[in-house]
Parts: sequence; C-alpha cells; structure tokens
Amino acid sequence: INAAISLRYYFPYYLLAEVGYGASYNWTSAEASLGAASTTVSNDNLMMEVPLLIGGYYPVTDRLLVYGAVGPSFFFFCKSYWDAEDGSLSDLEADGGVGVHFAAGADFFAAEHFAVGLEARYRLMESDVLKDLENGVTITSALLGGSGGSQTYTMDFSGINVALNLRFFVL
Repeated sequence: INAAISLRYYFPYYLLAEVGYGASYNWTSAEASLGAASTTVSNDNLMMEVPLLIGGYYPVTDRLLVYGAVGPSFFFFCKSYWDAEDGSLSDLEADGGVGVHFAAGADFFAAEHFAVGLEARYRLMESDVLKDLENGVTITSALLGGSGGSQTYTMDFSGINVALNLRFFVL
C-alpha cells in the first residue's frame, strides 16, 4: 500500500520529469523456528521515499496520453514492526539509501485540467537493518543468531504496484 503526492511537468518534444514524496507500507507473514518450537511471525514494514523520474510521453489521442519514466528513489524512515506469537522479536530500523523506480501508465483527460490514470510502478529498494528499536542497540550478527559477521537482516521494499491516479493540472 502506498500514498504519494508528486509534481510532474510535460516538456515539449515528449519528455517528462517528476518529483514526488510518498510512503510505502507492506506486510509479510512466515513460519519461523525459534529454538525447538515453530511460530508464525508477521511484520509490517514502513518506508518514506522521494523519487526523481525522467521519461517520455506520447499523446495517443487528444484525450489519452501514455508515458514511461525511470530514475533514482531516495528512501528513508525504514521501520519494521514485528508481531511474533511469543513476543520474541523486536521492532527494527534500517538505514535509508537509493533505489531504482520505474513507472508506466496512461492518463485520460476527462476535462482540460483533470485526468484519470492507470499506472504501474516497480521499485527496487532494500537496506540492511541497523538498529533494534526496543532495546536501542545496533544489530550485530550475534543478535541475529549468527556466529560470524556475515549474517544480516534485509528490509526489502522492492515490488510492483498498480494505482488509479487522479491528476490536477495547473497549466
């Protein structure tokens, strides 16, 4: 699930640029072995992002426009909230970073300054966990059950979403 607000400019010669600000939320559930017992573990992940996209567009008709764009997405405020049945897992925080963001879609202009669109976006974003929020300690491989320094927990916000957009145009 995500929500975003963005500014998009359509340049002459079929070029577009977009900058936005959004929040992305996902959840997962899995069976995990904690010692001799197995439990159901679910977690909710939350991330904020600022995508900077550049691409192209093509007016198919006077009222229908198709477009595609790609660019970096700066993500931050990466949190993972865990809900294990036995309460054995802490909430986690990950470092921000830069991912890749792709967008493709079509807009139908219902009026001169209003369009309804269908859009698909793909994000490629992941970050290693840095901090245990409940205990205030930095994550090490020992906390994750490993004996060496190579084991990490990765928070992954990669994936595809399809959205119905409402666009309001000033010019």
